[in-house]
Amino acid sequence: MRYMLILLVVACLGSASAQVNRLAVASFTLKEEGQPADAKVAAFLTNHIRELFARSQLYQIVAAEEGQKILANLPSPKELPQLAAQVDYVVLGEVVFFADGLALGLNAQLVQTSENRPVKSAAATGNKLELANLAQLLFSKLLPTREETLQEAMSGNQNTYQAKNFTRAVQYCDWALEIAPKTWQYYAARGKAYEANDDVIRAEEDYQDAMKFSDGSANLENDISKIRPRVAQLKSERKRLYETLTQAFQTWQNDGTVRRIKLLPLLLNELVAQTKEQEKTQAVLRHAHTIYKIVQAIGEELPKIKQEETRKETLQKLANIDKQMPHILNQVRKIADFLSDNFAEASQAYFTEAMEHYKKDRLEESLIAIEKVLLLKPQAAKGYYWRGIILGKDRDYANAATSFTRAIELNGDYWEAYYNRGLTYQCLINYSSARQDLEAASRLKPDYAPTYLSLGDMCVALQENEQALANYSKALELDDKLVAAYFNRGKIYDQNQEYIKARNDYKRAIALSPQSKNKIEPLLTKVVVLLDKDALIYAEKARSYLETGEFTEALVWLNKTIEMNPDHAWSYFRRGFVYQAWQQYDKALAEYNEAVSLKNNEVQFYFQRAIVAQYLGDYTKALAELQIVLNFNAFSHAAYHRQGLVYYAQKDYYKAIESYQKAIKIASNIAQYYADLSQAYLQLQQNGPANVYWLQARELSK
Repeated sequence: MRYMLILLVVACLGSASAQVNRLAVASFTLKEEGQPADAKVAAFLTNHIRELFARSQLYQIVAAEEGQKILANLPSPKELPQLAAQVDYVVLGEVVFFADGLALGLNAQLVQTSENRPVKSAAATGNKLELANLAQLLFSKLLPTREETLQEAMSGNQNTYQAKNFTRAVQYCDWALEIAPKTWQYYAARGKAYEANDDVIRAEEDYQDAMKFSDGSANLENDISKIRPRVAQLKSERKRLYETLTQAFQTWQNDGTVRRIKLLPLLLNELVAQTKEQEKTQAVLRHAHTIYKIVQAIGEELPKIKQEETRKETLQKLANIDKQMPHILNQVRKIADFLSDNFAEASQAYFTEAMEHYKKDRLEESLIAIEKVLLLKPQAAKGYYWRGIILGKDRDYANAATSFTRAIELNGDYWEAYYNRGLTYQCLINYSSARQDLEAASRLKPDYAPTYLSLGDMCVALQENEQALANYSKALELDDKLVAAYFNRGKIYDQNQEYIKARNDYKRAIALSPQSKNKIEPLLTKVVVLLDKDALIYAEKARSYLETGEFTEALVWLNKTIEMNPDHAWSYFRRGFVYQAWQQYDKALAEYNEAVSLKNNEVQFYFQRAIVAQYLGDYTKALAELQIVLNFNAFSHAAYHRQGLVYYAQKDYYKAIESYQKAIKIASNIAQYYADLSQAYLQLQQNGPANVYWLQARELSK
């Protein structure tokens, strides 16, 4: 194991303020020989090297960049005692060589001085203790004292500050703080220089450190107050710019821009042999590689910047990235134009390759090939469509939706893109957008049965069962072998207690797909058993009377049904509905309670019980029932609307507005929701939004 330690030796004639004459740098390699290092040598190196470095830096002996290298190579104090005693040497510049000993760089004049002779003698005998003592003595003579160094540092700070060289003024304070790190005056002076250099965030930090180390003797509150608005502005600017750039770069990643930039060099390298313009293509290849390196650097730099302090340099980094990103896109467009002009015909081969990989479920390889297609034909809607298909199969739904959107932007009649984006939104539980896309697909391609099947599923998710039935039926008109359409429609009929229709759909689904028998047969068995009971006949008669509003006749048949089957929950529910229609709310509530006790998983039971509770003025009970409904189905716009009505009755108009808005977010085409929302705003004397929603209600009512 070898360790590199660099010592600075300064030959300085005259006083501390005299001109520096010569610098020599000696490099030592300390070998580990299994013997403990001399403790005094280690202590000397540990205790004096950083202060000596700072004091020599003060006199501009070493360039800043060289100084950083020196500090980077210093062993830690914990390592030094473990180093072996033997010291090799490599001396740079006009230096004196000592064999197997401590190497000190001296100028020609100092070689002749008396101080050098003991050093030669100690080096010749290998006396390390003596060398350490002599080295410490020699450094003390060559360099100014600690006090002289600090005095010179602050003098330099004042002179350079007056000369408006604020960067240099800061550097003088840095050296002073290296020697005396808890002196508040140096922090205050450096803060002043930072402030003058418009680095107000560092200035504020130094002012605060100055106050901390001054034990109350420094009063810098006015200085801090003066720059605080600018500090807040810079931090806000930094945060805004960082968030903007991070979002922009994330968009690049989502829409495949980063991936395609990464693929540019690879693609050009593959194509270079296919063209006569090899020299030009090679130049573009090199340019593409440079762009990728820049993008890669941005991707690595942004997370690092997040961890940095919001200082002037950080803002500058962000500003540089902000300038780079539009330039990168412009350059990528130029390269894409070059590829499109010279290699467009190669896109078909890559598309074929993508399809072959996709068929074999090699999604990553398929995606890479599609990205190459898009590099060669950036306006190819088909390429973006298939990019969405591949990403969707890989369950990257958000990016898949982005790709389908781009395909639609390039081809507004691309019904397959609408259809698959609708399915993607369904996976993202964005049912409203899914429904819009599927409806658009049905308009562009009205004879495609799976679109109506998916629309039926969307309506079920949105609790619009009647519309779901219409869509499932339309799907079966176009394709009478859609098992899922029969099964899903049968479930709705089952829920609606249209058992004969449910039985027929379940049977048809099993006939078309015998492997689904285990899944469907339990539902079919339940329906058949119910149909075999006489009570079901009475229940169906009662329901038919209810549908026509003949409540007296309905009540007769409901009573008979309950008499024959006291556990028939739906009959209690419907009898409650009759009492509710007659405004006999106490009786209605009793019937609904019985229905819930028999079947506690029917959302409609709780919903109607909430309405009756509201009519009875029991608003707490009504809200509790509606919460149960929403626990069953968070997309029940009717429940949110009813919740708004209850809050309105309680004169809690803000909560009413919140509930109405939730209902509208789910079902934006119901005029009554907007009218009720308008009334709530009127109660708050907010006429502006009240008028807006009233006009929307009128528009929807036309």
